[in-house]
Amino acid sequence: MVVPERQLQRKYISALKEYQKTGKISEEVRQAIRGDVLQALEELNTRLIEEDGALYHDKDYVILGELKGENTMAMKYYHAYMARESGVHLADDDFWGHDFIADTDIKANRPVRCILERAKLSQDFINVRSAFLVSSKLYEIFVKLTDNYKTYPAVIAKKDGMITDDYRIFYIGDEIGCFNWERSVYDGRNEELNMPLSLRTVVLDKSKLPEYEGKNIFRLKEMDCAIIVNDYAKKMLEKAKITGFIYEELAVE
Repeated sequence: MVVPERQLQRKYISALKEYQKTGKISEEVRQAIRGDVLQALEELNTRLIEEDGALYHDKDYVILGELKGENTMAMKYYHAYMARESGVHLADDDFWGHDFIADTDIKANRPVRCILERAKLSQDFINVRSAFLVSSKLYEIFVKLTDNYKTYPAVIAKKDGMITDDYRIFYIGDEIGCFNWERSVYDGRNEELNMPLSLRTVVLDKSKLPEYEGKNIFRLKEMDCAIIVNDYAKKMLEKAKITGFIYEELAVE
């Protein structure tokens, strides 16, 4: 069904106003606009094949599945993990008794205190025991990649006594159970928690991913400290020169 031009204009104007006001566009609106573009391209592709079908085979045209590119199961996924030890740890009196990675009900009534044991802090992403610490620069990228998150203030005390508040604890709300138990390589399984005891190779289950194709970044339910990003998110992070991540491409089977 073709969407009336006036309705499309209202949608795009609404999206523009939202972006000007908040600096973000909701995932729902992103998906709607993306769908309009793909529909138009699909109709164009069909018309070209019909008009020139006598001269060319279908294979000489861009097929819709290829046209969608990053929005199909051809989408690449990566395990984004900390590149190197940061030297940051939670202060002894700030364990909180919580798991910041997986707990949605944390009530942080003051900044979470961390300590830097090294001379300087030089990366945007830090995985500290139960928390993802992100720099202000990385925070601005993350909030464009997901609208399902919580964040908590943090302070990091340096060896010279200086304190930085340029980092925040970032909770990624989307948790997807797409671990392929048959194809992944792991040692042992915690049946109660439904988690592998240790991992060698992570393979994602392609049957579980289509309903989450709009998720740019999420945690793996079977290993909640694992951050999974799609190709769009990876390119966005690399373009912004975000430091602290290593990206391991994952098979999807």
